[in-house]
Amino acid sequence: MHDLPMMSVSGIRGTAGKTFTPLLVSRIAYLQTKMAGGGKMVVGRDTRASGEMFARAAFRGIRAAGGIPVDLGIAPTPTICVAAQELGTSGGIIITASHNPIEYNGYKMVHGLGRLYRAGECEKNLRGV
Repeated sequence: MHDLPMMSVSGIRGTAGKTFTPLLVSRIAYLQTKMAGGGKMVVGRDTRASGEMFARAAFRGIRAAGGIPVDLGIAPTPTICVAAQELGTSGGIIITASHNPIEYNGYKMVHGLGRLYRAGECEKNLRGV
């Protein structure tokens, strides 16, 4: 049986490079940016070694959707949420697997209002991934 990334209200998680890939991140960033109407999208990440690779994948997806990525580098989730609102962006992306083991990474969607997306909003954005 093929492993799939874990999807929940707290985002998408998977083993970096296996069930959670740069292509997946790029596609999600594309859909999220399209749904948000383009514009600026903040992107931040935790300190995992794979974070920079996934942030670059998010930048590609944002640009492909006509958006403008704003790289916040390494930053905690609350900082990325506040930045999304304070910078007047369409939304944001947090590359983190939170408490999961180091070989994992993940994706959290941030609303332009500076909060994480709700479950129904995530499902709407992720159709077609």
